[in-house]
Amino acid sequence: MTHRPKHILVPIDGSAGAEHALGVGAMLARVTGAKLTTLYVVGATSAETMGMRHMDREAIDDHLRHAAAPVLDKARAALASEEGLSATDELVRFGDPADEILGAVRRVGADHVVMGSRGQTALQGLVMGSVSEKVARMAPCPVTIVR
Repeated sequence: MTHRPKHILVPIDGSAGAEHALGVGAMLARVTGAKLTTLYVVGATSAETMGMRHMDREAIDDHLRHAAAPVLDKARAALASEEGLSATDELVRFGDPADEILGAVRRVGADHVVMGSRGQTALQGLVMGSVSEKVARMAPCPVTIVR
């Protein structure tokens, strides 16, 4: 039996790998008629978490929007050239990337994840590699990891 996704989640981080994954996810969504949702996770490092501890919810949301804007703008521009997509959404979350991706799968009802195998920098690449491995191992749906 062939898996025909209805809702594809593509985590993005501004890296070339994520950009490639977005293209693959968009192509898969176009071919299957699936909905496409992008997810940008602002990593919750200890310094960021401590700095945001005294912020109210509105200030935190503003911080997330500001941090996500360049990556989301880049993804929107890439998707603008894709014809035939039925619907797209975007999410921004704050926290551990793997946990937030897995949580988003459940929250939005995604039945397929397409993600890159590496993050933005060498250090993020090591972290993103472990993120993609954790998501592939723990997701309740198929995960496609692209290089």
